[in-house]
Amino acid sequence: MIKESYLLKELRKEVVILDTMRQLSYIELLILLRRIMLDIKTVYNKLSILPEKVKNKAFSKVMGIVIPFSAKSKFDIEKLKEGYMRVSIPYIKSNMNHIRTHHALAMSELGELATGVCLAYSLPKNSQVILKSLSTEYLKKGKGKLTVEAEFNLSDIKDRGDVVFDVEIKNKSKETVAKAQYIWHYRINFKK
Repeated sequence: MIKESYLLKELRKEVVILDTMRQLSYIELLILLRRIMLDIKTVYNKLSILPEKVKNKAFSKVMGIVIPFSAKSKFDIEKLKEGYMRVSIPYIKSNMNHIRTHHALAMSELGELATGVCLAYSLPKNSQVILKSLSTEYLKKGKGKLTVEAEFNLSDIKDRGDVVFDVEIKNKSKETVAKAQYIWHYRINFKK
């Protein structure tokens, strides 16, 4: 018998969410995960058999496996469609700093995740995206659940170029706790 990979073990831990995905085998999901950076849309669309909230939760877990650095923040993808994404992080210890507020890097990473996945999801599967620059201005302490919305105009997309995202990271009361700018470079028809 073949030894289970780490990825497969992690997926089995999420059986409560993934149990609903009977039509999608673990092997199919693993194959899709190998191509995820080039084809996020296929993975997300394969999860369409699930109710919206469960689909977003399952996709968040899958992305957490693919991007392990982000997984510890326990991010939650709330909405994803071409040109738009809303994602949040909870107020938990792994996201906190020494004064028990959201760590500056946790807030910045939230924006990076939202803008990067939004762009990668919206482009054709043979595209490549890479973060070119980021800057974050922290306006107040981040407490409670934080949310960011990333949005861009699909009509601005060409064969290659840059997409500039200006986002606001907001708390539960819809107050802006940080403003950030992420510049992503993309190429369509990218060949490895």
